[in-house]
Amino acid sequence: MKTILLGIIISAFSSQCFAQSQGPNNPAAAFDPAAACLACPGAGWMNPDSVYASDGNFSSVYLKDTSTVCFSWCYFTRYLFVEKFGFTLPLGATINGVEVGIEKKASAYGVVWDSLVYLVVNNNVVGNNKAQGAPWPITKNYSNYGGTTDLWGTTLTAADVNDTAFGIGIKARNSADTSSNYAYIDHIRMKVYYTPVGIQANAGNINFNAFYNAEGNTLNFKYTLIPQSSKIIADVYNVIGQLQSSYKLQSGNSGECMESIPAGGFSKGVYFVKVSGLSYEVVKKIIIQ
Repeated sequence: MKTILLGIIISAFSSQCFAQSQGPNNPAAAFDPAAACLACPGAGWMNPDSVYASDGNFSSVYLKDTSTVCFSWCYFTRYLFVEKFGFTLPLGATINGVEVGIEKKASAYGVVWDSLVYLVVNNNVVGNNKAQGAPWPITKNYSNYGGTTDLWGTTLTAADVNDTAFGIGIKARNSADTSSNYAYIDHIRMKVYYTPVGIQANAGNINFNAFYNAEGNTLNFKYTLIPQSSKIIADVYNVIGQLQSSYKLQSGNSGECMESIPAGGFSKGVYFVKVSGLSYEVVKKIIIQ
């Protein structure tokens, strides 16, 4: 017999309680978007495809001292665009934040710095520069940019994130006046935080309980109606926010009510039951094993 574990997720928390994530994912494309411009200043990255995995193989760039700005002999780099992270977010999902980890190091401490770090949408940099105000370490280490609720000063859709031309653009610079130095990147990873379609909630007073009746294979909901309760709906969503079933609960008279919903017909996995039409909304997480 199926075992159903219930955990109440109350709407007194923000909708971020229902946020999900994909990643961290690895890229499958890395290139210099200005490679065809021989007159553009900036040192070019060597072996850009070495950033696909944390394996000790580095993409590197040779940076001249700060007095040198001559084509590819320069104290700052050209862009390194890193894309094709392979996201498959459900269309219509709300993007909450993007987190990027760059595993980097320098040939000497205190001389190599971030210059520009932007998200890339459709092969164009967008939003805010996330360059950090700390020098690159001499031992490779991840630096994290963005976070769970950080959209980098732009607006993203699931289609943007899923596109092969979505990613990160990076420039670095050498701050040494008299010496040349190297910048190295071993790996770049990306994680996207999102809220699926249909899994939202608002704050309110809660008078709601639920339990599983194994004998009848039903979900039992116990709640209190108020006079303005008119149409009470229990919607069942899968983990990517796709509506699976919808049930109309009793309404009309005020007072305590008990309602049973058949639990058969669902595959093993995680579901969310969203009840609306009361003086609040509540989302219940259900794990069918």
